[in-house]
Amino acid sequence: MSGTVLTNLFFSFNAVIPVFIIIGGGFFLKKRNLLNDDFSAASNKLVFTIALPAMIFDSVYQVNFKSIFDLNLILFSVSGTLIQFVLITIGAFGLLAARKSIGAFVQGGFRSNFIILGIPLIKNLSSTLGADASAKSSIIVSIIIPLYNILAVIILTATSLERSLSWKKKVLFDIAKNPLIIAVLLAIPFSVTGFRLPGFIEKTIIYLSAIALPLALLDIGYNFKFTVFIGNLRLAAVASFIKIIVSPLLFTTAAYFLGFKGSSLGVIYILFASPTAVSSYIMAKNMNNDADLSANIVLLTTVGSLVTLFLGVFVLKSLGML
Repeated sequence: MSGTVLTNLFFSFNAVIPVFIIIGGGFFLKKRNLLNDDFSAASNKLVFTIALPAMIFDSVYQVNFKSIFDLNLILFSVSGTLIQFVLITIGAFGLLAARKSIGAFVQGGFRSNFIILGIPLIKNLSSTLGADASAKSSIIVSIIIPLYNILAVIILTATSLERSLSWKKKVLFDIAKNPLIIAVLLAIPFSVTGFRLPGFIEKTIIYLSAIALPLALLDIGYNFKFTVFIGNLRLAAVASFIKIIVSPLLFTTAAYFLGFKGSSLGVIYILFASPTAVSSYIMAKNMNNDADLSANIVLLTTVGSLVTLFLGVFVLKSLGML
């Protein structure tokens, strides 16, 4: 077991450190005047409208619904995410005075980096979680990603700096035109039917999706300000604590007592324990919310998950729950 733990910790290190290298690169390139505000604005727009939708489309497109369909797992993941969202939202509105920070705080507390870190992690832990864990996680992606984006649009629109009296209508409008949600809706028919696009289109989508994470991380580094980081560190730390400690502890325990075991329990744990998605920063910035707070939550949860993710798997395995 110790060898497995060391292997998984090494995998985690290799998965997380490049994130910080690219973020640091964005900060360094700004200091060298190789990046500017025009680049930041343009790359942010490109990621939000093209690259992230391509990445999400490809993730759902690759899912094979016929391989494995666990309704109980889907229902728990969806209901758990909704409960998580509601509880964090109630707490944020009750405790936070700055409206612009509420949306970023809530999104940072519930939205997992399941595609970029969670699924690769599950594949790497297949010997621990079970051979069918990867298939189950792929099914979850096609359900949970649109839910994440719908909930994010709701809270970010409701707390936007440009909120109007007709914000409820604006929520519906923003959901309908959100590029990430559109990407999921376009991909689901292919996932369900198994129909494949021509190879050159698949390649194009893969190439576009590959630029999403690097550009988003460069932009986080470019916009990083140490004084701002220190200024909202306490708030970011609270959201991060909720994301990578409270939520996985609460929902994994609930899942266990509801009868989930083995690979299903492992998928649930990693879903709720994964760090905050980088896309939360992109959406906060594009929807006039507190992008700095979002970036700080991404940073803190990514660093923290280096320890908490594998510590959690180790504990679950030691207790015979996996």
